[in-house]
Amino acid sequence: MAIVAVVTTHAANFGLSLDGWNYDFVLVLREMVNFAVPTFFLLAGYFANSRSLNDPVGFWRLRAFRILPTYLFWTAVYLLIFAPGDLIHPALAQHVLTGTGVFIGYYVVVLVQMTALTPMLNRIKSLRLHGVIMLVLIGAGLSFTYAAQATTTFGKFGTFPYSALPFFVWYPFYHFGFVVAKYDLPHRLQRIKINHLIAVALLALLSAVLEAFGLWYDKPSLASSQLKATSLLCSFVVAMLVLRLSSTSFSPPQALVTLGRSSFFIYLTHLLVLIAVEPLMRRVPLLTEVQALYIPVLVIVVLAAMWGAIRGITLANNRPVNRLLGIE
Repeated sequence: MAIVAVVTTHAANFGLSLDGWNYDFVLVLREMVNFAVPTFFLLAGYFANSRSLNDPVGFWRLRAFRILPTYLFWTAVYLLIFAPGDLIHPALAQHVLTGTGVFIGYYVVVLVQMTALTPMLNRIKSLRLHGVIMLVLIGAGLSFTYAAQATTTFGKFGTFPYSALPFFVWYPFYHFGFVVAKYDLPHRLQRIKINHLIAVALLALLSAVLEAFGLWYDKPSLASSQLKATSLLCSFVVAMLVLRLSSTSFSPPQALVTLGRSSFFIYLTHLLVLIAVEPLMRRVPLLTEVQALYIPVLVIVVLAAMWGAIRGITLANNRPVNRLLGIE
């Protein structure tokens, strides 16, 4: 569901006729899918809790081997298509370090930062201290996000994707996921009723929508940001709901499981499909004039293409190639 939300977010960015109620629809839709990247960080933190943490160097090596070859491969593919000259230019290092090579590689850059910090998180024995650290860094992240929009002090770090690069703007998701696994919190969460979490999530979503409309005239980039306070709150409640459902017999549809297992591949490649498909869909006036129709159709087309690519690649049953491409 998180990777479907990512595709939906970027399909909305490709939307046309963004005026009047069409723009209102896109703004609300963005708030409904802003949970995507925070959820990925939550899951990454959850599954980072393992015995390999007893050997920090080994842990870093293992995680780097799983993340970086795929990231570097797709960075090279994007640059070969869109900026081939940068492959033999000093700009290559900037593309890799900032994630701009694959346009939305900021997620990988932040994940690497979180991975580097994980052995240190593992050394913290007090659950209360974990909570204090998360609260402090949440404050730091929100202060940075809003200050970067209000002033020019931070330069290009006040604009996306640079504003999404510091690890602390994404707190507490990775850290919280790690703590949940370390202390087996899903078992404790069974006392929370799912209906109550859903109700709180809807209230949080409403607050995010209201803040988005309130910010639109003065700070349009912050209005749709997944890093503003209400969006982070909404994402955190969704994260709690995910963890609560993990202690039930909930079984997702197989199609979602297939997409989820290859979410890294989809994350790094779906923009290529979007860029190829969008000009074709633009030729259908009815679609482009009604965003509530255009965006869902675009998402379905992209996900169908992704699913077909995954099925085709996995049929070859070449595990090293699958790993390199990000298909698991």
